[in-house]
Amino acid sequence: MKHLLITLAFAASMLLQAQTNEPTADTKYPVIKFEEPKFDFGTLHEGDVVTHVYKFKNTGDAPLIISRIKASCGCTVPSNWKKEPIMPGENSEFTVRFNTRNKIHKQHKTVTIYCNTKNKTERVYFTANVIPDPKMEKQRAERRKRWMERRKLQNAKKGVKKKVFKKKLNFAEQDQVESHKIDIKKLEWTKLKLEQKLKRYEHKHKANASAKKIKRYKAKIEKLEQQIKKEKKAIELLYKK
Repeated sequence: MKHLLITLAFAASMLLQAQTNEPTADTKYPVIKFEEPKFDFGTLHEGDVVTHVYKFKNTGDAPLIISRIKASCGCTVPSNWKKEPIMPGENSEFTVRFNTRNKIHKQHKTVTIYCNTKNKTERVYFTANVIPDPKMEKQRAERRKRWMERRKLQNAKKGVKKKVFKKKLNFAEQDQVESHKIDIKKLEWTKLKLEQKLKRYEHKHKANASAKKIKRYKAKIEKLEQQIKKEKKAIELLYKK
């Protein structure tokens, strides 16, 4: 009955504090004092499931209420904490279970306690050195290999190319680039017309087509291709300067 009255009085004071949104000078808080806030499981083997009990005492002046306890990783599961208020001077505890599967080598984990202390949260920690299981290591290596192969295949399909970072051109250089681009378009248009003309000539005359005339057409087309390459090279040089 006494505990219930203390809890009700504390709840009333907390409600008043929430309404004013400012803690008063005489506000009382619970304090968690852990027997062992940092724990070392030592050397474990992958696949081991271990537990540890964190014991603590409320050394504050108000009942302690724990709303939840959360771990920094899914491999760690907190449980068995007291849902009722823990009175000043009262001892309590909670359990942490750690599954070492796929958690190898040096491990550092944090467990956060959400409660009504002044800081709103408290933390405990544990460490472990997990020796990998040879079979699990082999499976992980195979998965990594398959993943790399899939990634390589996806990149090949997408035609991934290395990005070429071009320098920023000044106004004069930009004008030169635009001029070269216009020349390239003109040359490409002339080349296309010649190719069409050559195609029509070959189709019209077929077997009677003059080899010398065809050669002249092809020579002109080749010359235009060289000029186009020259213009493109000039643009590249402007970016490389």
